Amino acid sequence: NENEYVMKCVMRSLNAAKDDLLGVVQIVLDKLTAALGRVAKNPRNPQYNHYMFESIAVLVRSVCSLHPEHTSAFESLLFPPFQVVLQMDVTEFTPYVFQVLAQLLEY
Repeated sequence: NENEYVMKCVMRSLNAAKDDLLGVVQIVLDKLTAALGRVAKNPRNPQYNHYMFESIAVLVRSVCSLHPEHTSAFESLLFPPFQVVLQMDVTEFTPYVFQVLAQLLEY
């Protein structure tokens, strides 16, 4: 179910947690990439999609800015679902994917 209010809450919670995210990154990222796989098949709720990608971006920024050594772990976790999105040619998600990839390149 694609509730944009829940995803917005997730994004804000991740943003508030900043330094304390390291222990839950794997779990949260697994859930977010699973959600990405589901909604990529039929992207019908733009707000939900936006907050989902913002949540991923908050994770990358919060963890990689303090621990750049974790960038390769993010790459290995995010490249497979991002490749699927790009191969499926989901035009709604392409800018988001490239923004997160560019964010990873900064670290």
